[in-house]
Amino acid sequence: MNLSAAEIPIAEIISGRLRDSLYKLSLSGNRLIRIPDGLNKSHFSSLRSLDLSQCGLQGVLPGGSWNMPKLRRLNLSHNQLAEFLDESILEGMPELQDLDMYGNGIYEINISRGKYDGEERKLLSKLESLNLSYNNLHYLCPDSITQLESLRSLKVTNNVLKEIPAQVCEMNLVELDVSANPLVQPPIETCERGIESMRRYYA
Repeated sequence: MNLSAAEIPIAEIISGRLRDSLYKLSLSGNRLIRIPDGLNKSHFSSLRSLDLSQCGLQGVLPGGSWNMPKLRRLNLSHNQLAEFLDESILEGMPELQDLDMYGNGIYEINISRGKYDGEERKLLSKLESLNLSYNNLHYLCPDSITQLESLRSLKVTNNVLKEIPAQVCEMNLVELDVSANPLVQPPIETCERGIESMRRYYA
């Protein structure tokens, strides 16, 4: 269902019959400012893709019962979010593979362990692609980033990073884009030559 730049019949979306059959939902381009009531409190059993880009979302996404057990892709790009996703949100998205938060105001990434179906597990354990370009990141916390064991692509261009920790470079990444940052370690010249050059720097 594509409701880009359109009036949103949120009551119909979260009603049982339509909600349970949704595979893809795009609300891109709507000036929501905040998450519509009900979207974060309903069980979307079939939803694979959710696009909330360019919705004017501000500050911090509300927690609650984000119950999207099959969600693979979440697009939150081009908003005004100040913080990374809360643990209570990530717990409801155990299958997430692609998270796009390009163009927000996020200043740090803090990922801890969560619970799903009563079992403790690492959050974002299946995440393969993370885009945090054009944010306000000052530091990449190794303890958080290295938990993302399935991660293959990390994009953090155009932030204010001065260092890319060795632990991040040593991850099993295929793509690590750190361009347009005021990097000191590794030196920008090293980073421009790619991830293998960054790994050699720390070797």
